[in-house]
Formats: sequence, structure tokens, C-alpha cells
Amino acid sequence: MRVWITIEEAGGPGLELANDRSRPGPVITGGRSGGTFLGLDRGAVFETDTGDGTPLAAVVALPASSAPGCWVEAEVAGVLTDGDGAGRRSVLVTVLPGQELPIAPLVRVAARMPHGELRDAAYAADLVRHANERFRRRRAAGRRPLRPAWLPMDVETREVTGASIASAAERDLTRLPPRFVRGLTGLLDPDERILATIERPPEPAGGLLAWRRQRDRRAALLLLTDRQVLWLVDHVPPSRYLLDWGVDAELIPLERLHSVRHRFGTATRSTPGGLLVQTDAGETAFPLPDDLEPEARAFAQVLARFLPEPGVDATAILRRYPIEPAAFDPEPAGRFRQGDEAMARINALGDLAGQPVLAAFYAPRRERVKRSVAVAVTAHEVLVDAAGPPIRIPLPALRVITLALSPLVGRVELHAGRQPVTFTYPAPIAEHATAFIRICRRAWANATGAPLADASRARAGNASAPGGAPR
Repeated sequence: MRVWITIEEAGGPGLELANDRSRPGPVITGGRSGGTFLGLDRGAVFETDTGDGTPLAAVVALPASSAPGCWVEAEVAGVLTDGDGAGRRSVLVTVLPGQELPIAPLVRVAARMPHGELRDAAYAADLVRHANERFRRRRAAGRRPLRPAWLPMDVETREVTGASIASAAERDLTRLPPRFVRGLTGLLDPDERILATIERPPEPAGGLLAWRRQRDRRAALLLLTDRQVLWLVDHVPPSRYLLDWGVDAELIPLERLHSVRHRFGTATRSTPGGLLVQTDAGETAFPLPDDLEPEARAFAQVLARFLPEPGVDATAILRRYPIEPAAFDPEPAGRFRQGDEAMARINALGDLAGQPVLAAFYAPRRERVKRSVAVAVTAHEVLVDAAGPPIRIPLPALRVITLALSPLVGRVELHAGRQPVTFTYPAPIAEHATAFIRICRRAWANATGAPLADASRARAGNASAPGGAPR
């Protein structure tokens, strides 16, 4: 058996390499000296899961030490195991084809398992197959691994973990405030990659009242991945007393975008400057100051690669995301003694939709919020059961989804038509809300058809309203 391994820690002297989008290949960024090379580097096996979201650890025998972030296809030679039951650890032992495996004591030292039992290749291959299967099940269920691919640098150890660096934007994540990285953790898929970012620094303000009379001075981050455009901004304006109160986010799938343009030097209060993206449902602006115009132009050039070309049928070749329906979990609602009610209302939305529900979310009643909200998404629409008849929003009618990811409040806004559909939820169940939004985003990207005139007001049971009849 052969497996792909990404090197996490080089075992001896050598060159440090990094990817640079302005260069056609890896760039040498420095050198390592000192230490004794035992003939093995440490890494992780691609697309494996040991049961808690972390990949299967590995050592690989090489003629010379490599560099963190490198990939190597290696032959499985065995596995070191240590411990029993839940505390059992395993490190796969591999070799570069044609390379000899060092003696067992050196393998144990390199694997940091001095008392590990060395098992044969057949046992190791069976272990890899089970780790591959666990990874596929976790990915199909939408569960997030502990080390997503888009976050290649561990903030504490500064070592490459779990994936190579896809772009300079991913390498720069370690410089961002932790609140932005935490916001991304809930909104990005595990295998999503970051392609470009623009960081808008905060500006000092003269207090809360002065803030409201002036422009938005909050720190913000515009981010492009291989699947969406994201805008993150501080939830609370900066002040001398600012604490980490989370971020607000706006997101649009790349598949919904038609064009991108930038406007600088002529911005006004009613027409802000920055980057503007166009979808079927309207235009969304991401405000940036004039001094960030060069960064905005470079960002737009990368984004333009994902846009349909004029005169070309955009539906001829279009990416489609596989979506496994996620069963509704009533446990968060059960914390508020509304678990049975939540399940009944979600089931009612499924009956109303007349098609499989891909994901659902329930925002419970609580102090100062007297009405609960049930939300479900299908392959064609979002259904919201709040006050009055359920609201049906065809997915092509969405312009942008906005979220508040803050310990102060959790909020989702579905912008479609003249008025957004808004609901709030308790901040402790934010993980369930963002899991729903991730599936909603993929269904939104897959959806076809033109938006309706005012889909956010389309009510179930009203055949005369746009979108009111069951699809």
C-alpha cells in the first residue's frame, strides 16, 4: 500500500520551503542547521481520521530531510502502537520507494514512541483503511476536523499541521486577530482553501455617539476562498474599552456571482467605495478605504477567474456540491425544554416543502425573546417558520447571508427582496447555526433559476404571492 503524507516536522538539517503565488514553484525561505538526522521525517497521512478529527500520524524514511509542507507518496512498512483502549496511539511507518527503513530503535525515536510495538505492513494497511473510512464518514456528515485544511499554521506551535499552505493568504492567517480566525472556523468547509485576503485596519473614533455620526471604522477582513466571498467585521466598534466581542459576517457563494468592480475616489455615504459584486439578486458592496485600492484590484483579478465570461453559457460547466442531508438535532432546543416542539415544527416544514430537507435549525424562545424560529433548507428554497405563515425564500433570490457571531448575540439575516428575513439565537448554540449555514451555502450555490421580485415576503399558502405555491 502507498499513501500520501504531508510533512509536518523535518527531522534534520535542510532547506525551508514555502509557496509564493508570484513564483512558479516553491521558494527557499531559509535553512536548518544542527541536529542529527535519523533518516525519518514526521508527518500526517492524507484523508485519514483517528476518531477525533486528527489525521493519522506517520514517519517517512528519506535519504535526506525534507521541509514542512512538502508532500511525499510513501510505501507503508508497518505501524508503531502504544497504549491500550481509548489511550492507544499509532504512528504509521513508511518509506520512500527504493529507500531502506532505519533500524527499529531509530524509528521509535523519530516517532517519539520509545516503547511502541512495531506491527507488520498488513496490520498497518488495515489501520489506514479504517482511518480513511472514518474520514469519509466525518466529511459526509459535515463534521469538522480539528485541523481544517485552510488553517495550515498552528497558532501555538507555529508548525505546519494537517495541510500544505495553498497561498500567501493562508500563511498570513497567523497575523490576524483571533476573533477573525474563530469566525472563519464556523463558516469554512474543512477542505476549503483561502486564495486572497484584504485586511481593513480599524480607525480611532471619539466614542460611541461620534461613531454613529461617522463612517464605519471597525476592523474588517475581505476574504476569497475557492467557494465563497466572505466579509468579516468587528461586531462592536473599536474604543479604548474594546474587548473581543466576535465578528459580523457576510457571505456569497462564488457560483452566484456575475461580475465584480471597484469604486474608489468617488465614494459617498449613499454609494460607498470599495469592492462591489453582482449576483442575480442584486449588488453587494464591501467598503474599503481609498488607500487599499491596489489590494482591491489584485483581489478582483483573482475573483474574476471564477466569473462567467461574456457570451459563454455559464451553465455549460458548473460546479455542483454533494450534500448529504444532516439529521436535525433537537438537543440544543432541549436545553430550553423545547426539543419536542422543535422536532414537530421542523417536520412540519419538511411536509410543507414536499422534498427532502437538507438541514434545519431551531432558535428557541428565551428571556426577552418570546418567539421561537424554525428554519429548514431544501435543494430549492429556505423555509422560515416564525410569526405568522411560514416564509418561503427561493435560493436563487438570496443576495447575501449575514451573520452575527458574537458572545453578545447570534443573528442570521437572509437578504432576499426589499426586507431581510432575520432571526436571533442564543450564542452558545452558534456551532449549530453555522453548520446549518454551511449546508445552506452549498445548496444556494447548486440552485438554478432566476430570483423572484420579492421572495422574502412570499408566504406559504398564498398562491398569488411570488413563490407562494409549493414548488
